[in-house]
Amino acid sequence: MSGVLVPARPELWIVSAISLLGVIGLNRRFYALLWRCGGLTFVIGSVPLHLLYFLYSGLSYLYVWAEWKLRRVAAALCRLAHVGRT
Repeated sequence: MSGVLVPARPELWIVSAISLLGVIGLNRRFYALLWRCGGLTFVIGSVPLHLLYFLYSGLSYLYVWAEWKLRRVAAALCRLAHVGRT
């Protein structure tokens, strides 16, 4: 998945590989459970889905954070607009 972003810069493949190995290493107990439940094929199919989960959960967090920040800015602007009218 991360390899899609690096064709123009082949030296970044090593960064992608290390990142992928880091994610797999940090989640090794989870992948061991998947191995026991479904075998190697199941684990190989689950890793990309798990990476997709990390991607969309990170994007969801970013969306909520940005919306919260924008609402605070909008509220502050609204307060400033009301102060100017009185």
